[in-house]
Amino acid sequence: MSEQSKPPIQPIAPPPQVGFASYPRANVPTVYGSSEKLSRAYRGYHGFSYTLILTISAYVAWIGGAVVMTDSSSSVGGILLLLVALVLTVGTFYMSIRSSQDLAFACGWTSIVGIVFGIFGPLIGVIGLGIFQFLAVNEMKNYGLGLQAFRGIRKKDYLAILEELQQYERSSPVATTI
Repeated sequence: MSEQSKPPIQPIAPPPQVGFASYPRANVPTVYGSSEKLSRAYRGYHGFSYTLILTISAYVAWIGGAVVMTDSSSSVGGILLLLVALVLTVGTFYMSIRSSQDLAFACGWTSIVGIVFGIFGPLIGVIGLGIFQFLAVNEMKNYGLGLQAFRGIRKKDYLAILEELQQYERSSPVATTI
């Protein structure tokens, strides 16, 4: 076919009015998630780190209290150690539920999933909390954040992407998010 016999290129029809269809439009960029979801994923990621520390401390306190209680020389010390273990356990479940709810919000899951994860996380132990932290890291990878060797998620990188998302959300009310 010669150059003159080709049909002219037709312009793309303008997109429909905003708000009437939920499919991505040709001229509107699509952005993954939102600044709120990224913030909650980051908070959940760090919350699981603190939950891990509390879980290990609670396990040590429970074992230490049991050992001291079996040694009949100091039952007061054993009772105090078991009370500390109880407080650490309550703190562990609180941190786990809060972090799991943040992760559930960031991933778009229902809040009951966050509560169930929060209850079973400390019960499963270190492996369960590691899995939940891995899920948080995978969610943040969708935003372009990566895990640094021996440093975790760098706060500087997180804040840069968060600011970029917030600026985009303020300037572009037409943009769609996934």
